[in-house]
Amino acid sequence: MQPTAKSEKLPARLMATFFDAWKSLSTEQVLHQHDLATAKLLELIRTPARLIFSLYEHPSIEARFTQPIGSYPDIHAAADAIGDINNLDMKKIRRTLLERCLLSSPGNADTSIVSEQQMHAVMAASKEEERCLKLSVYQLQYSAQQNSCSVLLHIAFNSTATQFSNQCQVRALLCLFTISDDTTIETVYQRPVAEVKSHFRSLLYVTHLERLHIQYSLRSFNKCNKEGLIQAIWRNHSHDPQAARLVSDFCLDFGINDKQLWSGILKKLLLFDLNYLQHALQKLSLSSELWIIPVWEIRARISRV
Repeated sequence: MQPTAKSEKLPARLMATFFDAWKSLSTEQVLHQHDLATAKLLELIRTPARLIFSLYEHPSIEARFTQPIGSYPDIHAAADAIGDINNLDMKKIRRTLLERCLLSSPGNADTSIVSEQQMHAVMAASKEEERCLKLSVYQLQYSAQQNSCSVLLHIAFNSTATQFSNQCQVRALLCLFTISDDTTIETVYQRPVAEVKSHFRSLLYVTHLERLHIQYSLRSFNKCNKEGLIQAIWRNHSHDPQAARLVSDFCLDFGINDKQLWSGILKKLLLFDLNYLQHALQKLSLSSELWIIPVWEIRARISRV
């Protein structure tokens, strides 16, 4: 009896079925080995790329930032093992994961200015923004530090790629300052780290101006008259709590000591943001030019609140 075409294909189909079953069981075993076998993740065993994306949203990633001392699953090792079993391009997956976090748009939540004196503090105005930053930092910790620095610097200083918005570049630099020290940044960038920090500060201001519907490119912002810009913002937006803090940061970072302007800013901060008012008052106390402003009266009013 001659074999038919259908019977000749049967062994190949059986082998493919067996191989798929082996990959599913092996993937499930990896999840159990790393204490990651939740119902949600087990449902994704047959779609391994989606499974890896979900692994990098695991709550343990955020938890290790608030409680560094603890027993957490090794997400990187689990992802690598699943990638090997299913023959996935892990470099492409990791690149997509990072871009997804950096390019995400967590809505219209305000993002607090990180002033020059607070350059290394992580900016987190909303829970979603903070989450994106933590997930990005964890992903970057997989690679060698200098490689991660190079990737982030490329994103932060790329002025031609339209997918990298100002906000995306801000996130990239926040990740950079979180995972690297100044020496490593200068080694990779081959220029003083002060230039990176200056670029970061300009990006922050441009993103905040966008929230006030004031459009500036990075280049036009760096060239503009800062005092004139500040006066215009204050004239049109002094009723806005976000603008009060923004103008205060502007004045502190660019050394603008207009007494009348500062008097108005402090009065607004007294109404809008007592915590930041304390910060502003500490900085102002170092400037003898502004001692005429009734700082002590404002401090007395704060103590009565």
